[in-house]
Amino acid sequence: GSSTAKKKRFDDRLSAEIHRVSAVAVMKDLLLEILTDLKDVEFCKFKWFLQLTQFQQVLPQIPWSNLQFSNRTELVSMMWSSCGDRCLALTQEVLMDLDRSDLVDKLPLDASSSKGKLSLMDFWPELKQKVKQMESVIKMLLEEFDDLTLQDVKDIRNTLSWDLDDCPYLSIYWRLLAMNADLQETVLLLVQTFSQRPVDKMQELLSRMRRPDLEFALIKSTEKKSVVGKWKSAPIQKVRNNPDQRSKFII
Repeated sequence: GSSTAKKKRFDDRLSAEIHRVSAVAVMKDLLLEILTDLKDVEFCKFKWFLQLTQFQQVLPQIPWSNLQFSNRTELVSMMWSSCGDRCLALTQEVLMDLDRSDLVDKLPLDASSSKGKLSLMDFWPELKQKVKQMESVIKMLLEEFDDLTLQDVKDIRNTLSWDLDDCPYLSIYWRLLAMNADLQETVLLLVQTFSQRPVDKMQELLSRMRRPDLEFALIKSTEKKSVVGKWKSAPIQKVRNNPDQRSKFII
């Protein structure tokens, strides 16, 4: 009856939202990988050219006070917050200014489009697969924590408040608080924010909350679904393998 139709519409809407968040997470991961390939001097120039390009195109500007001391992970978050999908096209222009056309080739942009729309589903099979993997991660988290109480969800949010010093720009804690977020909204925003390691971040939060029952259940579920275990970010792997680069990230 009508309740079945309502449930179907809800499922479709949630699936669309999971897909959108997954695409954003993969794009953020790709941007981080590109920024990781820049030398420190190039990274400083990238920030300067980024602000200049935002000004020229009358786009929302990231204040220099936020840009100046930001690391690569923080910069990706700031670019997404200020420019959304446009940050792909912005990155392309800045990389051209830096004479790094080799990195431009990594961006899944439609050459015929000047709007920089998300086009990975049409152009990059590898990224398409990563989006599907991220969708699996989100669905696994939602299924695993389906029985969490409202208090559990609030505890997760409150535990995130410990990260305030590490996230001075648009803290995820304040966003969740303002939204009075439920489980779905919390998981989706966590994945979108911590796109390189959403499962690790959730385990970390559960550990801080002293909830070994939930942490153990998540670990077991992760082991069962190998696709989740395969979600390893290229830039994060680089950092783990190269101690000299660890200072560039908050991991």
